[in-house]
Amino acid sequence: MRWCIRWRRAVVCVAVFCALWLVPLDGVLEGRIPLCLFRNVLGRACWGCGMTRAFFSLIHGHWEQAVRYNWRCVIVFPVIALLCVRWLFPREKT
Repeated sequence: MRWCIRWRRAVVCVAVFCALWLVPLDGVLEGRIPLCLFRNVLGRACWGCGMTRAFFSLIHGHWEQAVRYNWRCVIVFPVIALLCVRWLFPREKT
């Protein structure tokens, strides 16, 4: 892959991270905005409930709080980070 495409992808990754980091943490964590459609419709928590709050907590460095919101973020966050790295640096075809 050409170097300029990697540069653009790197800019996209940094921009997304910065945008998420700049979102005020209080609004997300206080639950003022209902995020889970499953919970809104059925009134029960799904396996992903709390994942958005957990990701925002992880991005802001609050690891223990993230695990309290949803312990699965310990698995999902590294997988997403790995996928971003693989997208940024794909294997060269021989």
